[in-house]
Order: sequence, then structure tokens, then C-alpha cells
Amino acid sequence: MKKTFFYTLLLLFTSLVVISCDSQDIPLEEEALVENLVLKSREQVEALGLESIFNLDQKVYTEFLENIVFDELGNFRGAKIDGISKELNENQKEKFWKNFGLTYKNGFSQENNKDLVYEFYKPRWRGCKWNVDWICVVYTDPGNDL
Repeated sequence: MKKTFFYTLLLLFTSLVVISCDSQDIPLEEEALVENLVLKSREQVEALGLESIFNLDQKVYTEFLENIVFDELGNFRGAKIDGISKELNENQKEKFWKNFGLTYKNGFSQENNKDLVYEFYKPRWRGCKWNVDWICVVYTDPGNDL
């Protein structure tokens, strides 16, 4: 009898919680990003929906997606960031780049897991080439897991 009463009460409580939930979309916030998630492909970046989270202009975000580079191991190698940099404030940049395993505090830190981030360079085969609109990441251990 006590079990039946308990399960009935639990069912009632669960029903009330479900009914009280609204079907409206919950706005995404920068803080809603999954901690310690490092994106490993363009598909993962698209699925996360960073443009909505950071309220980015669609044209700027599309250009970023079209120019993002990952290596064959899924390591982020670089991206064209001139548009993104203009759209985000310093606090947002820190949160945005964390999704790619990079540390940003008023510029990219060279302490990204002993990997080097070169601002104003574009990823090339076995290195980077100067380009003011890009960043390039060179891994000291290419098989690392950021």
C-alpha cells in the first residue's frame, strides 16, 4: 500500500513538472556551452550553433565556417577570424575560442597545451603562411587530444 501511494505521488509530481514546462524555445546563452568540449570538425561546429549562442551575423559566421581548417586527426588548425573578431567582445572571444581548445585573454595565449597559436597566419601544409585575417595553430604533438 505504501509503495502504491509513493508511486502515485511520484507520478503526480512528475506530471506537474512536465505540465509546467513551456514548449517555447529556451534562448541559448554563452554559459550554456558544454565545459571541456573541444570541437573536432566543421560538422561539430555547425551542430553546436555558435552563431546563435554568440549572436553572430549570419554572413560573418558562414564565412568563418567556410574557412575553418581541421587536420586529419581532428585538430583545429586555424580559421579566417577577421569577421568573428569584429563581432565579439573580449569576454565572448575567450568563451568562443575555448570551444576550439584555445586560450584567449586579450589575445591568444601561447600556453595552449604547449601548442603555438600564430595570429595573422594561415594554415598551410606543414606550417603557416602570413595572412592578416587568419590564425594558425601548430601542434608540438600532432596526436594530442587538446
